[in-house]
Amino acid sequence: MHDRTAFLASPSEGFPTDYLLARLKSRRPRLETRHHGIGETALKREAPSPPGALRGADGVREEYRWVYRQMNPGLRKRFAPYFLWFELRSILIALRHLRSGEKELVALSLDGSMLSPEVRGLFTSAGAPFTDASPLIRLLQAQASDARQLAAWYREGKGREYERKTVSLYLEGVGRDRLSPPVGLFFALLTDVKNLVALAKQLRWGVPDPAAFMDGGAIPRQRLCEELEKGESGLDRMLRKTVRRGTPDTVPERVEHALLTQLTGRIRREAETRSGEAFILAYLWECHLRARNKALRFRAGSFGEEGPATELFA
Repeated sequence: MHDRTAFLASPSEGFPTDYLLARLKSRRPRLETRHHGIGETALKREAPSPPGALRGADGVREEYRWVYRQMNPGLRKRFAPYFLWFELRSILIALRHLRSGEKELVALSLDGSMLSPEVRGLFTSAGAPFTDASPLIRLLQAQASDARQLAAWYREGKGREYERKTVSLYLEGVGRDRLSPPVGLFFALLTDVKNLVALAKQLRWGVPDPAAFMDGGAIPRQRLCEELEKGESGLDRMLRKTVRRGTPDTVPERVEHALLTQLTGRIRREAETRSGEAFILAYLWECHLRARNKALRFRAGSFGEEGPATELFA
């Protein structure tokens, strides 16, 4: 298994897993993530708050840092792919600001980050972020040809291209690793979500792009390419087999919501039937859901009373 802890900060030795589990079980009741819709009060238009206030309210980064500090080195190694996945968004935001010359916003986007000093230093150095030896390229396990392509897109300002490729390289790299069962299940399901949403978008917009599909999911990449050729009937068939609580329409946003709800249910069931790492993973995922749902409720005023209700995760 590729050790990704080098890309994260190095706290002290931590504690035995049983100790961490006991602490998380005592903290678990504080999480309020099992939303089954939004009340009328939450849907009322609210006065906008400063971005920093909302960002600080969710506390998910702080909670992740706390959990990581409590882990022993072996557990950190097994969960490093998960923590880095959630830091990847911060990296991409920092890259946008770096290319725009907004150094103060780079620092803001990485405020409270779990990333190692080496990775964070990448965004304050004079070097290009996608050079062969950069920590970002090592994190992505990118080949020299991929590094050159990413560097070219970055220089040319093709943010959509290099951001999508960065995500793909990370997920495919993780998918090649021998992960612990709960973490491996999470990434396989997440890759399926990304692939099926990509399929839905390509069909809706009429822009087929088989190269956008990633390896590493439970659904083989070759099958996704075959279903792409069949059109929406292929997507409908795949969704019926994947989504248990009814079949969503093929609007990409609704597909994503249904698949993430399905992923959440699977992670929760694993935590109920297995102990140890499955419970830890479910706890971390619930923290993420709480933060995301809070942000969606905050945005409710912008959508009116119907929009965000369909976006919350059950």
